[in-house]
Amino acid sequence: LQLTGIITTADIRKGMLKHLDDLNQIPLEDMLNADPITAQEDQTVEELLHLIRSSPISIYYLPVLNQHRQVVGLLTFRDLVKGE
Repeated sequence: LQLTGIITTADIRKGMLKHLDDLNQIPLEDMLNADPITAQEDQTVEELLHLIRSSPISIYYLPVLNQHRQVVGLLTFRDLVKGE
């Protein structure tokens, strides 16, 4: 399964703000982050925390990809802080 994007609660809020006139007609494209920051399955917790700290945007979810860019998991900021 190749990653085509993610939708977070922040993305949903942004999509809703664009379509306040009709919330039932929000196109998926207006909520989809097609180029999310991702983690590689062999990265360490320390490397991922550095990635989050150095990012200009808040990162709460990190899709985990293998060397073929296939989704193999999802990490949350809480997972990283707990060292899991």
